Formats: sequence, C-alpha cells, structure tokens
Amino acid sequence: MKQTTQGGSTAHFARRLFHISMIGVPFLYYYFLVNLATPKILHLIMLSFIFLIFLLEKLRIRMRLVLFGQRLHEATHISAFAWTMLSLGIILIFSPEASFSIPIIATCAMVDPLLGEMRAFHIDKILTIVCGIILALFIWLTCAWIYHFPLWIGCVIAPITVAAEWPSLKWIDDNALMLCVPLVIVLVLLR
Repeated sequence: MKQTTQGGSTAHFARRLFHISMIGVPFLYYYFLVNLATPKILHLIMLSFIFLIFLLEKLRIRMRLVLFGQRLHEATHISAFAWTMLSLGIILIFSPEASFSIPIIATCAMVDPLLGEMRAFHIDKILTIVCGIILALFIWLTCAWIYHFPLWIGCVIAPITVAAEWPSLKWIDDNALMLCVPLVIVLVLLR
C-alpha cells in the first residue's frame, strides 16, 4: 500500500483514529456544551472556531505546508481536517436535533475509514459498497430505535451517505459530502 500521508503508517493510523473520534463530538455538544451556554453563544463560538481554522488553513496553503497526518496533495488544497471542522459546525448549527446529528456524524466517523481501508487493500468494489451500506444502515437504524424517528429515514440516508463518499473531487473533501449531503436530505424529508 503506497503511503501518501505525511508521517507514514503512524500518521495514517492517527488520521483514522481522529476520524473515528468524531463520534464523540455530538455527545459532547448535546449532552455537555448546551448546558453551559445558549445555542446562539455556542453557534458564535463554533463560527469563530471555524473562521480560525480557515484562517490558519489559508496560511498553511500559502506556505505549502503538509502537517503530520495530512496527505501530500493537501499542500495546495483545503485539508480534510478543515473540511471536517466546517462540516461538523454546519451539522451542529443546522441539524434539527441531536437524534439526527448523531447518526450523520457517526456514519461519517465509522464508514469513511472502513471504505478507505477496504479500498487500500483492493477489496472488491461491490463488497466495499455493501459493507459501507450495512454499517451505515446499522448506525441509522440503531439511532432510529433509540431516538424514535422513522426507520425508513435511515434506509434512505444510509446508501446515499455511502454514495456521497465515493466521488473523488478536488474542490471538496469526502468528509464534507458525507456530513452535509445527509443533513440536506434530513432537512428536506422533515419539511
């Protein structure tokens, strides 16, 4: 497997671990931070944090820096980290409630690394897609059971989330697509 991550195998592992740790973000936000401040204050803090991330990202790109855990092509592109922070902020600000933020973020946190590793080991494309959909469906159906929203929502969003991860676009990261596309679908379905 060709390493394109700054820092080699250790950085690749750290990158995957960071991705999986995203699953804690909605729990931290909804079960801890919302008790400390009003939603408006939290949204302003998140927007300030996102602004800071993108200010630093602009500086990093101008200097063509590739930091530990970043992919080599991120020297001239917005990093997956910056896209993820932006998308997480969008989810937490615009999601109708925790019951939808949690499966959206958990699906990205768990399915993206699974698909990436399966592709890295050249596992059959159809099997990779099926495994991704099964894991996404498991996450959505579990959340539907816990939070009491209709099961069919998960059945619709799970395959769409996997499909959103698949394209390799230079102008937007797959993390942003895996987070924002399901959010848009939830908002449309709940209208």
